[in-house]
Amino acid sequence: MFIKNLVANVFAGAVSALMLGGCVTTHVQRPLSVGVPSEGTAVTVSITANTDEVNGLGQITLGRLSSGDAVSSLVLQRYILNQVAKDMARDTTLFMGTLPPGKYYFSQLADSGKSNRYIKMGGGLGLFTVEEGKPVDLGRLIVTPLYGERVLVGRSVRVRDNRTLLERYSPEHLKLFAPEKTVNWSGSRSDTDRAEEVAMARPTGAECVTELPDGSVAAATRMGTVLWRSPEGTWKQLASDKIETLNCVQPVQMPDADLLAFGEFGTLLRHAPGQNKLEPIDTGNLPYGNLVGLAGNMDAGWYVAVQRNNEVTIYHSARLERGEWNQVRSEKLGKWLLNQDTWFWLRDIGTGFAYTSTKGTLHLYDYASGQWSERAMPDRRVDAMRISGSGMWSLITQGYGPFAITSRDAFVSVNQGQTWQEVTASHIPLVQRTDGTLLRFESSLMSDTTLHASSDMGKTWTLVDAKPKSRELTPLKSGAILGKITRWSVPAQFEISNDGGKSWTAESMK
Repeated sequence: MFIKNLVANVFAGAVSALMLGGCVTTHVQRPLSVGVPSEGTAVTVSITANTDEVNGLGQITLGRLSSGDAVSSLVLQRYILNQVAKDMARDTTLFMGTLPPGKYYFSQLADSGKSNRYIKMGGGLGLFTVEEGKPVDLGRLIVTPLYGERVLVGRSVRVRDNRTLLERYSPEHLKLFAPEKTVNWSGSRSDTDRAEEVAMARPTGAECVTELPDGSVAAATRMGTVLWRSPEGTWKQLASDKIETLNCVQPVQMPDADLLAFGEFGTLLRHAPGQNKLEPIDTGNLPYGNLVGLAGNMDAGWYVAVQRNNEVTIYHSARLERGEWNQVRSEKLGKWLLNQDTWFWLRDIGTGFAYTSTKGTLHLYDYASGQWSERAMPDRRVDAMRISGSGMWSLITQGYGPFAITSRDAFVSVNQGQTWQEVTASHIPLVQRTDGTLLRFESSLMSDTTLHASSDMGKTWTLVDAKPKSRELTPLKSGAILGKITRWSVPAQFEISNDGGKSWTAESMK
């Protein structure tokens, strides 16, 4: 009942506000140019989305009231704000522009990743007032799914201003939003505005599912959280004071950590054995950006891959806490054929680390010798890569021919990329169980997805499950298979199989 009431309150007035708008005038506000704007008052807000279904909130529609303090007041004008910087982060966007004096409310959010997909808000967040010469910093908004296609939008308590983002992505405008002269919302957050609390309790997604040496499993998710599974099969959430999306996790052997997690905006967290919380690591002089790879140890030092726009740079430091980082290598990603996004992958392989990208050359670094080496990859676009717990490397490439963009080829390597063996195509990287069995999914436009197994490295395949729920598998050292069920509207769900994938038992979060 609480959730239903919350939805009603957040979306209250959406229909009436749109109907009473009548003949409205829409103004598209351009991002602020360098320097102090000559007309209007500077306004900024950021949005974090706790869902895979929002591929980038690229536009905000604001309603301006012509009279009174109610959203149902006659609306004569609407104003559209656009992003300050594209590809700033995976799930967070920053908006900034100028508005004439008046009282405003959030009317609609538009998803730039999917055409004609909008989140109608109808003023449920309340009003904010723009006065001449008084910049407005509205802090962070949170978008999180509820059920079906219902989403919740609310104010963040943890991020009340955007000074950090402005400092890094629009420093020329930081002086406009000095705390002593910046105003915020006209009223306090309502009792029913609990989008952030719902998102923290129900972070969506699970990336980089990784087994630790003791048999526990960790996965990175949103809202500064790691999902943790004990060897006995009990799940829990390891939260932090952050709300940034985490990209991956890395097992480590440190006096104060057995796991590191990293993600958006340079977020680096550690988990101390036996604790139920993630603690931040002071990254010292590490340049700002999104962390997309991490490797190293206490002896060899640490290597971190930082992405900014279409470039990934690898840095090294002898220590993590308050590190002194030096650039090691840099890779330009750019765009592929027909403007397809490119991809970067870096993983620790014990004796060193390896990285590659859509371009396809495999680079390896050896901790002991300090030497780099390169190995050839299949001569085509690389779309995904994965290492199984057995040590087998698997990748998916774009096929050849007139249907290359939609066709996929699979390759595996059991000698760290020295040689590659092509196997029957799959749309997801193959994985290998501890007994050497390969597992792959098959699907087509004319049939359901099925799960198959091969005991002869892909020469022959046997149907294991005709209707698998999971779409990502992690073979465990115990011989069991952990499956991730892909659903965007709920927190990540998992299941376990102890008979090679023939039958499954659902597992739930604690």
